[in-house]
Amino acid sequence: MTGHTRSVKIVISVPDADLERFDRIAERQGMTSSEFYRVAGGKLADELEGAGAAEQSGTAELTRLADAAIIEVGQPTAGEDFLRESERIARTGSEW
Repeated sequence: MTGHTRSVKIVISVPDADLERFDRIAERQGMTSSEFYRVAGGKLADELEGAGAAEQSGTAELTRLADAAIIEVGQPTAGEDFLRESERIARTGSEW
């Protein structure tokens, strides 16, 4: 079977509070529940497989903090002050 990815349905147990949180975040990000769990599982698997190298370089903690911030407030959009200022700094080469 070339060009076809097999999908398998799974059942997991998730506490109500976590389920509500995950659903809220997925909806805010424009994701389906399946997509949320697929992305989250992929990120955790990547983190666990590369934990040694990532932690040595210090990027794992920074990535975790950035991911947590994005989950908390959502992805920045073109109209937001932070994004505009970041783009201005990147264009001008100014120091932070």
